[in-house]
Amino acid sequence: NSLYIFKDIELKAMASQLKDLLKEHANQEGFNTKILKRIEDIDAVDKLTEQIFCHLPFNNKQRQEILDMVDAFERYIYLCRYLMEELEILKEKEALKKKLHEVVDKNQKEYYLKEQLRLLRKELGEDDESLIDEYNEKLSKLEATEEVKEKIKKEIRNLKQNQHSSSESAVIRTYIENLLD
Repeated sequence: NSLYIFKDIELKAMASQLKDLLKEHANQEGFNTKILKRIEDIDAVDKLTEQIFCHLPFNNKQRQEILDMVDAFERYIYLCRYLMEELEILKEKEALKKKLHEVVDKNQKEYYLKEQLRLLRKELGEDDESLIDEYNEKLSKLEATEEVKEKIKKEIRNLKQNQHSSSESAVIRTYIENLLD
């Protein structure tokens, strides 16, 4: 057991470090508080690592690696590394979750506002679909060359694609109305 080469103060620091890492992990992962209380009373690093190993969700390969470790210091290092990596993973998951919520919230807000705008336009009689139908009807009755009609068709399609951009669609509507008059 290589822990004998450490001074008492170093062993206390190692035990404290493990406990701190486990507490931080427990706070983020929803760990059983009874286990934390039981571990809090253990001061010997080798016993502490054994108890922590018993209560963490290691896969079979990891469990075998741990069982193969004879040296207590090696188990201590393994456990510290494992807990630090898990904490980093949890922090990344939380950051990704936050970003996902922001994107979803933004998309929902955008959809809601566009839907409100569409309903307001409909109430005001500015429904773009009926307006586009009206423009297409006027175009079919318009006496002009095919080249001019194609240009107006292109502008109508452009209006249909940009109907949510109010400033741009207003300019396109004015232009189409001038061409059709």
